Amino acid sequence: MSENTRLRHFMSSWPFPVVIISILLTTIAFFVVILLIPNGESGVSAFATDFKRWCFNYDPLSGTMEWGYVYMYLVQPFIIAVVVFAVWRQPLRELRAIGWGQALPYVLGGSGLVVLLALLLPYVGSSNDYSTGDIPFEPERLRTSFMAPPFEMVDQDSTLRSLLPTEGKITIVTGIYTSCGETCPLIVQQIYRVMSRLSETEKQHIRIFALTLDPETDTPSRMKSMLAAHGVDQSYFKGLTGAPGYVEPVLSAFQFARLRNPETQVLDHVNLINVVDREGRLAFRFTLGNNQEQWLEQSLRYLIKESL
Repeated sequence: MSENTRLRHFMSSWPFPVVIISILLTTIAFFVVILLIPNGESGVSAFATDFKRWCFNYDPLSGTMEWGYVYMYLVQPFIIAVVVFAVWRQPLRELRAIGWGQALPYVLGGSGLVVLLALLLPYVGSSNDYSTGDIPFEPERLRTSFMAPPFEMVDQDSTLRSLLPTEGKITIVTGIYTSCGETCPLIVQQIYRVMSRLSETEKQHIRIFALTLDPETDTPSRMKSMLAAHGVDQSYFKGLTGAPGYVEPVLSAFQFARLRNPETQVLDHVNLINVVDREGRLAFRFTLGNNQEQWLEQSLRYLIKESL
């Protein structure tokens, strides 16, 4: 029997639908397991959180996700399995006649393939995609002494906030906008994860100013709704906005590069997290990523100890 003949025989007989249905049902089981794994910052939990974020538009801070995406990922494989069962109904009847035990090697083969791919996914799809490796934080080498551009804007409660004077606080200054569905939530989550690992005493030394990158649209109420959706502590996490003519030069002074796509109207922007010390100096700059997140945490503790 030639290779082509063997392939045609395999495709037309019961082993093929058994393998395909096993792959599809195991894939559904994989998605269900991912949904059940609790959030975490390392290992399987970190991978599951990342997977839900990218595939289900999951927000770890608010615990919300797009259930339409979940439905799609769960129902589509099931529908395909039903179609395969219907098309290969006659060969599957033959399998029933000779005994379902004959299908066990094919079931294990199809399911095993999915399990193998699932085991490999954390190495190619986890938060480490952003990481630059376990590089030590060297504050003396990384620190700058430029004075941060001063500004006054209103926060989500319409209270006037000023960068200078610093009120004795270390200030995180970042740029986001309320309709951003891609990296802005990641920025908020990264900063809030860092804050959640600090003690209550350490938190008292820090405030967070998230400047709007879209002042024409973002009102205080919209900023408040966005922060509430992310579940952040608004006692120190402030979303700032103001008149476009005032905000835009401030953003440029902080080097928040941004450009609106004329076709999609999506605002492309740099992912930048600034740390301003108590004297108003722009001490450190970070971006997204595991290593950057660790450095942000260490920089805050470094600046806190510096003034004690």
